[in-house]
Amino acid sequence: MPKKDIATNKTTRQGIKIKILLLETGITQSALAERFAVSQAFISQVISGKSKSYPIQKAISKILKVPFEELWSNNISP
Repeated sequence: MPKKDIATNKTTRQGIKIKILLLETGITQSALAERFAVSQAFISQVISGKSKSYPIQKAISKILKVPFEELWSNNISP
């Protein structure tokens, strides 16, 4: 049986939580991408934890009205 990566599981849970919050608020990744002048693919990478962008993570937290630490607990601010 393959060994599970705990960090990956945590990142996946983080991404799912954010995606659910976006659905609940009616905000799409495309809308976020347009707002921040980046690609939707980059927003997806930030949400999934594959890429980090403190300014975008902070802004998403503010838009969703959820504390930064609650959404991005596996990130360290600059």
